[in-house]
Amino acid sequence: RNFAKGSGNPFADRVRVPEPVMELSSRNVVVMEYLPGETLLSYGLRKRRELEESSMLWRWCRGFFLLRELQAHLELLLAVQGYQIFVDGVFNGDPHPGNILLLPDGKLGLIDYGNVKRLSIAERARLGHLILALADDDRGAVVKRARDLGY
Repeated sequence: RNFAKGSGNPFADRVRVPEPVMELSSRNVVVMEYLPGETLLSYGLRKRRELEESSMLWRWCRGFFLLRELQAHLELLLAVQGYQIFVDGVFNGDPHPGNILLLPDGKLGLIDYGNVKRLSIAERARLGHLILALADDDRGAVVKRARDLGY
């Protein structure tokens, strides 16, 4: 909820999380405000189809800028997810491509926070160690760190 309001959110100018509608929500159901937009996946596929129908020169030129645009969105998404997990201690358990929107104003919209877990500082540290082991491609460390997390 704090992330949706932008309080302490360094990404508020580039990312929107819908506000929960508390009077319609319960312990088992979260109702959130509607965000208009197209999923980032749908946007990328649509732009790809448009490129395939254009001339080779236009395809190369526009494709270059589209790739940079999508890469910037991905980098922002990773930064937001990292901030939520490691700073706020909140893990969204359902961040699939259908829950990432490109809003008309160019911001990313992150929807469906119905499956959220709070992480203690110790859990955040263990998760960080797992991510580092994955980045290092250290299979032994990955297994150890996954076990440390209870897997």
